[in-house]
Amino acid sequence: MKITRSWLLRYGVAVLFSGLALILTLLLRTFITPAVFPLFYAAVMISAWYGGLGPGLLSTILAALFGHFFIIPFYSSDIGLENTARLAVFVMVALLISSLNASRKRAEEALRKAHEELEMRVEERTAELARTNEELRTEISERKRVEQEREQLIEQLELARERLETVLRQMPAGVIIAEAPSGKLIMANEQFEYIWRHPFLPLENIEQYYQYKGFHPDGQPYKPEEWPLARSIRTGESVTDEEIAFLRGDGTRGTMRVSSAPIRDREGKIVAGVVSLYDITERKQAEEQIKNSREQLRALSAHLQLVREEERARIAREIHDELGQALTGLKIDLSWLDGKLSEARNAAPRRLLLEKIKSMIKLIDTTIHTVRRIVTELRPGVLDDLGLMAAIEWQAQDFQNRTGVKCDLASSLEDIDLDQDRSTAVFRIFQETLTNVARHSGATKVDIILEERDGSLILEVKDNGRGITENGLSSSKSLGILGMRERALLLGGEIDILGAQGKGTTVTLRVPLPDHSQEQMPEQKIGGTQ
Repeated sequence: MKITRSWLLRYGVAVLFSGLALILTLLLRTFITPAVFPLFYAAVMISAWYGGLGPGLLSTILAALFGHFFIIPFYSSDIGLENTARLAVFVMVALLISSLNASRKRAEEALRKAHEELEMRVEERTAELARTNEELRTEISERKRVEQEREQLIEQLELARERLETVLRQMPAGVIIAEAPSGKLIMANEQFEYIWRHPFLPLENIEQYYQYKGFHPDGQPYKPEEWPLARSIRTGESVTDEEIAFLRGDGTRGTMRVSSAPIRDREGKIVAGVVSLYDITERKQAEEQIKNSREQLRALSAHLQLVREEERARIAREIHDELGQALTGLKIDLSWLDGKLSEARNAAPRRLLLEKIKSMIKLIDTTIHTVRRIVTELRPGVLDDLGLMAAIEWQAQDFQNRTGVKCDLASSLEDIDLDQDRSTAVFRIFQETLTNVARHSGATKVDIILEERDGSLILEVKDNGRGITENGLSSSKSLGILGMRERALLLGGEIDILGAQGKGTTVTLRVPLPDHSQEQMPEQKIGGTQ
């Protein structure tokens, strides 16, 4: 067993106080009758209190030995029953005192340890509470900050909402916003209510969209899931300018142009949908009126073209039949006079008359040629007598002779069976095209292609001139081009005019043919000398 300083001190105290009790008892013996152990009780109590049970037992043993050998009686081996009883009582009491003091010592030690442990736990708990309190203060501060930010965000959202509502109120289009994925309608502007002629219906889901009455072009009603807003919310489709006929709240019908798009968050998830719509009822009505007006104008133009062609043919016949015959008769009469005067005997007057008659015959020949030219321009007889193919060949040859611009005609058609109106319109478009070449292109060569393709008659005229510009095509002064387009539209066809700067202009006419096949022959080249 290891002897420590504390152990020696505790047992040394027991020996010391036991010795002091013996010395004091011996000094006071003369005053204490009979001999008792009060001082030894004190020594046992002090030893047991300070050192515990072991030092208390040591002090008890020492007190019993001191009492036996030094007190009752002094150095006597026969102590008697009374003294034995006293000693026994002392020992028992001393043992009890030592035990009680030891128990008290242990209790005090346990209490001290418990107090120290309690203090340590209190300190730990206090530190933990301090940390918790600090965390709580931090959390409270964070919550206050978050709450302030939340209030600021709410204020910003309210401000943004007010701005959005202001913008929506000022928009000329009707606007409605819906949640996703339910399709609940959450906001609409006043223009939306005006267009539909009834208050905004805050429908809860897409299935309730049937309460808005829309119709397809074929008259079938829109199903709830077919509305552009529903398609944007469910599939993410962006719809642009879809025209929908609809039934207003007041029972009238209209047409609106609808566009819709999904609204996505940062992760790309659809969170809402927005749709804008314009009431284009008046515009559609105006377009219909314009369309009707254009059709009426085209009908009028067709009628005027027909009347003009008929008037040209009538004038041509009148000039040919009346003026032509008169000039021919006058020429015959002058020739007869020329013959008679040649037989006259007076040479001088006869020579003068003959010169005058020849001059008149020459003038009549010129007039007859002019009449023929005018008649041909008014209504070429070859178009009525031989058809469109021959008329185009004749016009190309005549254009080459008059302007010096070489014309090459390529065609795979032997004959073209068109009615008089179509033949006349195609021929006039061809005439106008050649007129434009002579006036504006500065070309030296014109290539002409006439063929049948995909059930249509194709007439293509290409020159090698300077090339028409976009301004020239769209100019309000290009009345000839406008007339060509109108003639083509009246035939149910179209004209394409393409110009390349410095590379010439290509005019392509497409006219639908009647439903029968054309007799074709191998392609042939018809030059300017044909």
